[in-house]
Amino acid sequence: MPKPNPEIPRYVGQIQNEILLHFLLISEGTSVEATVKGMRHVKLLKFSENYEIDCPNLLIRLLPAPSVEWSGTVRIVCKESELEAELIYYRSNAFLGLGGDPRCVKGKIFSSRSGEIICEIDGHWDRIVSAKDAKTGKVSVLYDAESAIADLKTPVVRNQEVTSF
Repeated sequence: MPKPNPEIPRYVGQIQNEILLHFLLISEGTSVEATVKGMRHVKLLKFSENYEIDCPNLLIRLLPAPSVEWSGTVRIVCKESELEAELIYYRSNAFLGLGGDPRCVKGKIFSSRSGEIICEIDGHWDRIVSAKDAKTGKVSVLYDAESAIADLKTPVVRNQEVTSF
């Protein structure tokens, strides 16, 4: 397994987030896909960077077993750094259309100006996502879901008083 790259900053802390969403539901018989129209604006205050992020679609599978997963292409743009990312959420190929591995993500980070690919992204958004440097071929962990949520604490409900209407 690739080791975490200390050169890739971990953006935890001051984030301003603004979302405007519109949903369009499309039924395909055994599944329903919610097309999310809108843009997420994220400001990383510590780095003075602004990001515009498209929304992936939400795929709700009804058969053979109920499940929910992201699907489609997402574009992330940072004008300050002149970098962009294009991520594709998908389900891996299955044998005879059965099974397959959900929650897969692949993509690339590239220069907005030249189009030069800086690194390629591959993995599972609920597990480990790795980045492969396009020049050196070095692979490093971009995101590890287990370590990202390891220190989260369960919220505590302080006011348990029930009010009736």
